[in-house]
Amino acid sequence: MIDDKNIKNSKLGRCSYCNKVLTFLPHTCQYCGKKFCRKHRLPENHSCEGNPQPPPPPKTS
Repeated sequence: MIDDKNIKNSKLGRCSYCNKVLTFLPHTCQYCGKKFCRKHRLPENHSCEGNPQPPPPPKTS
């Protein structure tokens, strides 16, 4: 159940587009790096103007 206490303590944050509390896995845009809700996860749904971010280099041991 989501209540005010859970919203304030949410570690997932809020959607960068609509400010909705992210209660499940946030979607991080690969172009702008911001977090979005399921509805705004695609670049065309949040008016993304970012550049594609290269994937992180593989970790070597």
